[in-house]
Amino acid sequence: MIFSRFTTSLTVTLVSLLFLGAFYQNARLAGIHLSEGRITQMLIASFVSILMLIWASQFAFPAKLSRKIERTFSWGSRRWFLTWTFVKLAFAVFTIVAPYQTLSQEHMAGLALLAVLFFMTFALPGLAYAKARAALSAEAKSKARSARWKEFGGFLMFAPVIPFIAGGSFGWILPTPDYARWVDANLIWLIPLIVVSYTAYSIHVLNDSSLLNIIAVAMIGLIFAAYASSAVRRGFPWIVNHLESTTTQVLFVTVTRIGSDSNYRACDHTVTVAWNDSQSRICDVPPEIWALLKPGSQLQLTGQMGQFGFRYEKIELADH
Repeated sequence: MIFSRFTTSLTVTLVSLLFLGAFYQNARLAGIHLSEGRITQMLIASFVSILMLIWASQFAFPAKLSRKIERTFSWGSRRWFLTWTFVKLAFAVFTIVAPYQTLSQEHMAGLALLAVLFFMTFALPGLAYAKARAALSAEAKSKARSARWKEFGGFLMFAPVIPFIAGGSFGWILPTPDYARWVDANLIWLIPLIVVSYTAYSIHVLNDSSLLNIIAVAMIGLIFAAYASSAVRRGFPWIVNHLESTTTQVLFVTVTRIGSDSNYRACDHTVTVAWNDSQSRICDVPPEIWALLKPGSQLQLTGQMGQFGFRYEKIELADH
C-alpha cells in the first residue's frame, strides 16, 4: 500500500508538472505574439495556456484527484479517462516540443518513464485504485481483473498513434530508401490487417455484431490504419534513431516539389526531396533558403544516420 501511494503521488506530480510546463510555454508564446502584434495567435496561445492550467489542477489538488479516482474505479469509466488523458498529455507534449522540433535522449527517457508510471498507476495494475480494490470481495476482484485484461488489448490499437504524433508531427526524419521501399511494399497487407483485427476485436468486446456496428468500427479501424502507416514510415525510424548508436553525416538530397510556407509551427516551409529512389517531405527549411528553391535544387542535410532513417539537424543549400 505504501508503494502504491508513493507511485501514485510521484505520477500525479509529474503529470501536473508536465501540464504546468505546457502552461508556461504557451503563456510565454502568448506574450511574444502580443509584443509582435499578432492578436489571433496571442488569443489561441492564451486559450491553450488556460486549458493547460485547468488540466494541471485536476491532478495537482488532492480533493479533485480523489473524486476522479472514485469516479473511474470501474473499468468502463476508466478506459475513457485513460484515453482522454492520453490525448491531453500528447497535446501538452506537442505544445512544449513543437517549437524546438527535436527531443534529446534524456527527454525521450523522461517521457517513457512517465508513460510507464502513468500506465502502472491508472491502468495495470492500477496502483491508484489499490485502496478501493482492497474493499472488494474475492469474486468481485476476479471479475474486475478479468475485465481489465480483456479491455487491455483495445489500448494496443492506440500504439501506432504514439510514434505518429512524435515522428510525424515534429520529427525531422528521412526514412532510408531501403526501409521506405519495405514500408511501401508491405502497406498492402498492413492496412487490411489493422482494419480486420480492430473490427473483430471491437465486435467481440462490444458484443454487437450488427451491420451498423461493423461499419462503424471498420471506419475507425481505417483511421487507425492511416495513423499506423505514417507511424511505420516516419515515426518508427525517428524513435529508433533517438535510441540507437548513430553517426553524424552529411546527406545531399534533390528537391522534387515545393510545399507549403504555412505558419503551422510544427512543420512549415516544406519541400519534397528525393534520396536515391525514395521521396520524403522535410520540414522547416530556413525561409531564406526555401524562397530560392525550385525542383532540381540540392539541399545539404547534416544529422544522425541510423539503421532506419536519417534524423537531420541542419538544412543548407548545397554548393553548385
